[in-house]
Amino acid sequence: MVEHRLGKNSGTAKRPPSPITAPGRTNRDGRTRDAMKQIFHPQDRAILFDYFGMERPEELRAVDVLARGGTSDDPKEPVLVELEADRQSSTNGAANAVARLRLARIQSRLPQWMTRKEGKLVSARQHRKAKSRQVDPLPQFLFEINWANSGPGFSWPEAYHVTYVPGFQRFVVTASQDSPDAYGYADLAIGWFAEGADVIQGSKRVILEWWEQSRRTDHEGWEHFLSSGLVGEDEAQQWKDEIWSDEAEEEEEDGSPIEYSSRGIPIRFVTVVVRKSAIESGYPGGFARFLESHPRPLLEDEKLVGIVSMSMGEAEGTFVALKEAGVNMDGAGALADMVRGPLRAARGIAFRRERSEDPLAPGWHALALDEGATRTVARRAMLESFGGAIAWMCEEVCAGFPRPTSYPAGIAHGMRRARIRSFLEDYVAEHGRLPEGEHEVPGAGKLRF
Repeated sequence: MVEHRLGKNSGTAKRPPSPITAPGRTNRDGRTRDAMKQIFHPQDRAILFDYFGMERPEELRAVDVLARGGTSDDPKEPVLVELEADRQSSTNGAANAVARLRLARIQSRLPQWMTRKEGKLVSARQHRKAKSRQVDPLPQFLFEINWANSGPGFSWPEAYHVTYVPGFQRFVVTASQDSPDAYGYADLAIGWFAEGADVIQGSKRVILEWWEQSRRTDHEGWEHFLSSGLVGEDEAQQWKDEIWSDEAEEEEEDGSPIEYSSRGIPIRFVTVVVRKSAIESGYPGGFARFLESHPRPLLEDEKLVGIVSMSMGEAEGTFVALKEAGVNMDGAGALADMVRGPLRAARGIAFRRERSEDPLAPGWHALALDEGATRTVARRAMLESFGGAIAWMCEEVCAGFPRPTSYPAGIAHGMRRARIRSFLEDYVAEHGRLPEGEHEVPGAGKLRF
């Protein structure tokens, strides 16, 4: 038996053309029903509403999008949510349906795994007739990579495309493999961005989020660049380095404990926590002068000092005063409440809650990370510090969404929840605090925290 893999026809366009304007489009938000009815079947539209986390309009709420009778090759039939290749249901079903919806006309250019069986070439990718549509924008090829070679003739290619979705005013980014072995489907929609955004930058954000999910599961970076489209090899390599930099790959193995360089200080009332080294280098006269200027009760260990305040306003005033005095409070200062825990953290400071019998001291402590802690270790410590607060805020936000009453609604609800939690984790890791006010959450819309 001869087994081999076929390459794909690489694109040559440098930038995609202007999005096609859907027939009958009249409003700015792009949800004109007449336009979408001319382009998509009701099931197609229902799947897109579900995937984008949008509430279905009244006429689509009862539409069944599941392929209960197996797959159909009839070009007049709509795209439906299918089972995985091994006939198991999956939360990736809607993402696969959206990918098939947008990639149908370029199936021959997608990665193909071929084998010879009984004298005939057999493809691991199921080819289907493209659906009949009045308007069907062609996908734009971004680039293709090979994750690794697992043996002679066995590579793991992944090709990325970006496609405009008429009527929804969004671009969808897809990832295509040469078989359904990895995810149960050969093609998946991995994210989207709104019309008006730079196509390359929007695609980059989606693809980097996709790669970040792999990195968090200890997946090593891809090995080979196979072909270029809108994105060339040098640019793709730069994107890769943002996820799998040398520093990121230094993360400790398999959940090994985070190393702290201090015993820790307890949080009392509202406490401003600062690394002593930041005070020594930034405060006029150094740490000795700081001690003379702050006679109020201080909490200390080898690396940290805590300034106790009786109110949030007083604590915030202290935080600002130290910053104005020259201390790097953005990088080395934190703020915590003895009941709620961390309110604002810094890369070198983590918070941990320990069991306490004292109702006036619930057990929150601040600890200093090792000076040499990598970016990924610091991120993990930050997320552990805010773990309970992130979960609580995610539940509070999701409680305002309608309860799912059907399979597709459940998919949309689960995807939206996952995107909100991912946004909260990324926000905390970057800013050291929970978000406040309105924020645009990719894949979930504008939300208030």
